[in-house]
Amino acid sequence: LVDFWASWCGPCRSESPHIAELYNTYKDKGLTVLGVAVWDKPENTKKAIKELNIDWPQIIDTGMTPMDLYGVKGIPFILLFGPDGTIIARDLRGEGMKNKVAEVLKQEIAAEVAEIVAHGGKRPHLAAILVGHDGGSETYVAAKVKACEVCGFKSSLIRYESDVTEDELLAKVRELNEDDDVDGFIVQL
Repeated sequence: LVDFWASWCGPCRSESPHIAELYNTYKDKGLTVLGVAVWDKPENTKKAIKELNIDWPQIIDTGMTPMDLYGVKGIPFILLFGPDGTIIARDLRGEGMKNKVAEVLKQEIAAEVAEIVAHGGKRPHLAAILVGHDGGSETYVAAKVKACEVCGFKSSLIRYESDVTEDELLAKVRELNEDDDVDGFIVQL
């Protein structure tokens, strides 16, 4: 995801929280985010980076080369590239940008799973253990399980009341760890 922006650009600054959310959600799942500061003084860009808590890589004081290369006429201008370098989407913003990134990453994962299965591998299986039933944890675990199903993984959700003993929980974790059908598991306490 490449974001052409400037410190003085209000709409650019408005996109920063959306980009931060994508970066924090997907940085460990294959998404690279790069900011390209254009039409701006380096000291203003550096100040805005601090103000906006931007922690993804930035190219500062680029001149016109990247703008000309990608046909950028105005900012914010956000491009999504595929792993092979092709442009998947241009001029992304807000919720549409977040939806597009999620869709593309889901397709990438599904393609990987299909490749594994096509070459004789088994469908990955994730087991999720949920202890207690507070809304946030349950929503989080349910989303993980649903994401696995959408991407072609098998998934299991194991629920325990909050009064489960440590021994019972450890026994289940050991059981899952020894189960050849389970490739990984998460525990949400």
